[in-house]
Amino acid sequence: MDTPLSENYRFTFHKCRNISSPEDDSEGRKVYSGSAPVSSILGLKDNENVREYLLDAKGKQRKSPTLVHQAIRKTLKENPEVFGVLNSGTVLVARSAEIDDKSRQLILTDASIINGSQTRGEVKRYFDHRSEDETADPSIKFEIIVTDDDYLIAEISISRNFQNDVKSISIAGRRGQLEELERSVKTLYPNKKLRKSESDLTANDDFLDTEKLIQVTFALLPDGIKKPAGINLDLSNKVFAYSQKTRCLKIFQKLADEPDTEMYKAFIGLAPVAWKLYEHWKKKSELYRHSN
Repeated sequence: MDTPLSENYRFTFHKCRNISSPEDDSEGRKVYSGSAPVSSILGLKDNENVREYLLDAKGKQRKSPTLVHQAIRKTLKENPEVFGVLNSGTVLVARSAEIDDKSRQLILTDASIINGSQTRGEVKRYFDHRSEDETADPSIKFEIIVTDDDYLIAEISISRNFQNDVKSISIAGRRGQLEELERSVKTLYPNKKLRKSESDLTANDDFLDTEKLIQVTFALLPDGIKKPAGINLDLSNKVFAYSQKTRCLKIFQKLADEPDTEMYKAFIGLAPVAWKLYEHWKKKSELYRHSN
């Protein structure tokens, strides 16, 4: 298989300092911090983030602007000179970084936003919609973590987003805990994708409701199956499968970390059949309701 080509991104800054700790140095990481014109973040990807700009969510429905979106929008429009002190800034990861002091640029390889996608989305909106006499390019604080450790990048992304109430589905998707489940579902539904982020909306027929899939699979899982250590679950009582969506997802996340166990293998194999039965029951229920 061909190795994907790395991409370089020239990140313009006002000021930049190396703030790497002794632990960072011993692990071969670098951490940079500083301030930059906000336009510097416009061309960055956010593929390493647990969620993208929510107002660009995939699906037919679109999220409404939250109070956070509205506050960013108002500051950029009315008080851009204080944006840098009101906004918490953005966090990036990159595989490598070189500083070009002469041009005041960081040359980043495979850079991605891991915290700040909502800010970047509103900044893009600001530049797209501003009038000709609005020429401000406010400053923004940044932190750049340079590492090629994929696991660490995923964990940083999750940790840095906890304060924003990232949903469990986004965390499971970012950790890759839904990949094998999706491959199994595609054996019966080749055109379906699992919802792996809160910005994947099930109103779009392309996305299957992952949490519902996990619930119905637990409902059909045999109660005599051997459970791995640490899974405290009574499969003879299926009440949790019908009423505790979040608990079902968290139990599945634990199972996904034990891929060689009997219970996980049975779950993965049963999932597409469980969804087919669920669709059958749902259709019959709708037909019955409309006939009465």
